[in-house]
Amino acid sequence: MWIYNMKLLKRTVLEISVRYYKPRRAILYVPGNDLKKINKIQSLTIDCVALDCEDGVALNKKFSDCIDKYIKQRDKINLIIFLESAKAFINISEICKTLVTLADKQKIIPNSLVFGSDDYCASIGATRTEDATEVLYARQKLVLYAKAYNFQAIDMVYIKFKDLEGLIRQSEQGRHMGFTGKQVIHPDQIEVVQKSFSPTLVQVEWAKGLLRAFEEHQIKGIGAFTYEGSMIDMPTIKQAQNIIELMNSIK
Repeated sequence: MWIYNMKLLKRTVLEISVRYYKPRRAILYVPGNDLKKINKIQSLTIDCVALDCEDGVALNKKFSDCIDKYIKQRDKINLIIFLESAKAFINISEICKTLVTLADKQKIIPNSLVFGSDDYCASIGATRTEDATEVLYARQKLVLYAKAYNFQAIDMVYIKFKDLEGLIRQSEQGRHMGFTGKQVIHPDQIEVVQKSFSPTLVQVEWAKGLLRAFEEHQIKGIGAFTYEGSMIDMPTIKQAQNIIELMNSIK
């Protein structure tokens, strides 16, 4: 939230404190029963790892104590909620409300809504396509509710893990839709996805320049103003703030 008074305006807008934000541009799945792979987590340059005890683990290995040992080493656990079925999307509002209540009472901190696209398609009987039009509604709905309840929105897996060009296209599409990150299933996907969900140098320079111009106009008592040929008001300022916030959190 922006608070405007002359004391704050004596500082540069770029230095104004914003809410703490931990980026989850990429979430990598690691089999929860594989201690060797779990121990490699610390060597990865990745925002987030999900210890998988479902699809990535064989039926006779699901009760491994590897995850339990790993969790006990942590002070708190971040909860990632997966939306995978038609029923989940129908009840998404109730799910979000429950998560907010959980955050106030438990050690577990809910922070992300994740789209399980393949399970979702199986649930509704959809056929997967390259342009992913069959999941457009679900993706948009997840972003809407995630942002309404201040959760991060994590986009679907791109299963062709060797097709990095396709991964780039789908990652950029997700970013344009409002997703804050994407699931990955192979270490080679990490760099591509995290770059796609990071602000570019052009975007950062635009945001810095806009916020400086905003500060100058606020001091002069001017609300809406023109910047680089565009009329600027508070929604555009918020977009610039989001870019700087993400840039700072990545650093």
